[in-house]
Amino acid sequence: MWKNRFTYGLILLAMILFIIFLKEYLSFFVLIFFLILPVISLLLLLIEKNQVELAFQLFHSIVKREEQATLQLSVKNRWAFLPIPVRITLQVENQLFQETSQETLLLPAGRKTQVLQQPISSTHCGRISVHIREVRIYDPLRLFYFRKKQLPERRFFLVMPAIVPLSLEVGPQLEENMESDRFSTKKPGDDPAQVFEIRPYHPGDRVHRIHWKLSSKMDELMVKEYSLPIAARILFLVAGTPLKMLDDMMDIVTSMLNFCQQNELEYSFAWYEENKGPVFVPISDEENLTVTLSCLFSVKEQKGKSLLEQMGNGGNGISHLLYLCGQPDLKLMEQFSEIAPNIRRTVLQVDNETVKELPTEWERILVNPSQLETSLLQLLL
Repeated sequence: MWKNRFTYGLILLAMILFIIFLKEYLSFFVLIFFLILPVISLLLLLIEKNQVELAFQLFHSIVKREEQATLQLSVKNRWAFLPIPVRITLQVENQLFQETSQETLLLPAGRKTQVLQQPISSTHCGRISVHIREVRIYDPLRLFYFRKKQLPERRFFLVMPAIVPLSLEVGPQLEENMESDRFSTKKPGDDPAQVFEIRPYHPGDRVHRIHWKLSSKMDELMVKEYSLPIAARILFLVAGTPLKMLDDMMDIVTSMLNFCQQNELEYSFAWYEENKGPVFVPISDEENLTVTLSCLFSVKEQKGKSLLEQMGNGGNGISHLLYLCGQPDLKLMEQFSEIAPNIRRTVLQVDNETVKELPTEWERILVNPSQLETSLLQLLL
């Protein structure tokens, strides 16, 4: 815009010099024309600025690293006496890595809808926020502008880590918990508080499980299968992770969460920030890995409860703490040893350059992200 104003100023100066050296009516009328032209351009802007419609959408909600999500921008001027330039400033933010980038696009807003498809990609995994930070509507000469106040809502998409299929050994303490209020959707159990399914009678079924009322209607013996209670007993804690290792750490976390969900092992999650301490991350839907990762990837934007407060005295039913880190924080480990002395504690260490001596109650597994399944063979959940 400043270039346009500077150019207009030079032209106006040339017209004045033209009048000084050539005292003719034509030069005078040309000067008047160039003086009135910005006023006409501004009047057009005042008329058309409220007639500009802007919309944008994302065609992908989940992509892999290095893949592109497609953003579509559309601009239309309902009045459109003349097409006017619209400058759109896009802001793209990775909420996990706290990386922000901006891009400026210029589209002509005419009566016909102008559509632009813009590819967006990220070299890192995370929850990517895309929003229009600013929209400037210019006059045809691009000497003046107004900012559009009502902007479309921001959009999000996930850049997924690599999910490695794991075969982990599960301890008996994780398979069933009679005090849980959540039940397996895949396996039957012995808790009569909830019926898992009703099926035809098989020889050897217990008589007290026969559904007599339904059997009389079906003219066939039907048996109630009870449910299997499951409990949230695994706590994943990510801490001490440099940015260069964060992608590898997310690959490990996502692969383990995927295993837990496939095997219906309940879990909690926490993130450690030096300025906030351990923060509990609320997981809104543990049956949906995408929702879980969305919460995880935006963890630095959340204000969760203090993890130490959340665990309470004795660990609040958690049987196994998995501490994923680059290098373990001994002070943090001492805190967990004091607050929950009876739970199993395992360090999954990604940075193998320095191997510190750990307290005796902590188990350590050195993890190679490129050989994840092999590295975790000795892990017992």
